[in-house]
Amino acid sequence: MPGKGSIHDVILMEYIAKYGLAREIGVLNFRWADEITEAIVRDEVAAAVGTPALAVAVARFAGGRVLYPPSKLWPYNPSYGILADRDFLRRRRELAKLFLVLHEEATSSLRDDPAGAAEVISDYVGFIDRKFVLDTLMLSPKYCAQLTDDYVAASMEFVKVLKGLGYISREIPKDEIFDLSLIRKIHPEKDHYEIKEHG
Repeated sequence: MPGKGSIHDVILMEYIAKYGLAREIGVLNFRWADEITEAIVRDEVAAAVGTPALAVAVARFAGGRVLYPPSKLWPYNPSYGILADRDFLRRRRELAKLFLVLHEEATSSLRDDPAGAAEVISDYVGFIDRKFVLDTLMLSPKYCAQLTDDYVAASMEFVKVLKGLGYISREIPKDEIFDLSLIRKIHPEKDHYEIKEHG
């Protein structure tokens, strides 16, 4: 799995602790996701927890498959977010607003034309093919710039887990983490997320 303290590490460690599996499951942390795929190909590890791109890479290069999708493991987990400090939001509010508008336009493209978006992304990146990108996009939940109540609630649960595992020294309150004022103005309509089942 990716590095110590990553969202995937924390989720796995929480479940290992919750179900008392520390003796049965050995965890190796890797700095880079491509190292995980290589370790699976070489039979150095049996399973991985990670991003949709890692799942597609393991399927393609090691014949792996998704055993337990995010929608069952930790729905709405805080594996994504746009971070900005409050001083930046105060000083550069219009820039932050423009970024969020452009972000929603980009996520709209991912939702409405994933094949076209995959082509643009693969052309831009240059070393991954269109099918890899498309498979990754189709494995991911629908894309949206909005932060849902479910996402915020899952993030606050994540804060408790971080504290419980010793990654942070105090439970950070919601108002210190989230400022939804801009996104609620830019994206007042219902979010575009959807929990997908994979097997």
